[in-house]
Amino acid sequence: MATEVRPMTTEELLALPEDGVRRWLIDGEVRESPMTVRNRFQSRVLICVGTELELWLRQQPEPRGQILGGEAGVRILHDPDTTVGIDVVYISHEVIVKQTDQSTLIDGVPTLVVEILSPSDTQEAIDEKLAVYRRARVPLVWLLDLTDQTVTVYRPKAKPKLFNTDEELSGEPNLPGFRVPVAGCSRKPPGAVFYRAPTGWSAARLEPMSFSNSFCGSANFFSPSSMRVFSSRATSTLASISANTSAGGI
Repeated sequence: MATEVRPMTTEELLALPEDGVRRWLIDGEVRESPMTVRNRFQSRVLICVGTELELWLRQQPEPRGQILGGEAGVRILHDPDTTVGIDVVYISHEVIVKQTDQSTLIDGVPTLVVEILSPSDTQEAIDEKLAVYRRARVPLVWLLDLTDQTVTVYRPKAKPKLFNTDEELSGEPNLPGFRVPVAGCSRKPPGAVFYRAPTGWSAARLEPMSFSNSFCGSANFFSPSSMRVFSSRATSTLASISANTSAGGI
């Protein structure tokens, strides 16, 4: 007789030892991949996207949500648990106030999910995550492909929409007033004023900025010289994703 496997909970996932393996839960089933070091181009884009979102957030009226990044852990579905790491995520105030000090994860559905494709990502893992976000009805998902130099936007009950470096990305209506051109991430963030302090660089002030600026400046963060490190596999990722999700979108 076959033994029934009980779905794993998020608490059990967090109790597993740190052994150099990256793990997450999909419907109570463990997914594993080798722990990899993010290359500097991905890291730069992650910081730039997070900075633009943080500057936008600081202009919003209180109470505000939070911008988190760097594989932020989110339990996005329950019974069975689905818990994933997200590159950059915006959590609304309504979700933040429900969190407790007993958990290091966010428990709830984010307003915005940003995923930056990596050479180690498989098509299966990408599709599975997108399906999770669709089931959880995440209002806004941005999928950044550094090879194709594009951002694909997913919304509930809508077909994916592709944006390139000649176009502007909008967060409306979920991120009121957030609009940035896709291109640009090589200079310091607009609105951040820095001075040379005895102990190093410090942020003197953060002034209100217009979000008609591009990600962290006007230069192209999808520059060809930055992209040579990515595998050829990533080149076809967005075309495949769009084909797989065109029927209903995310």
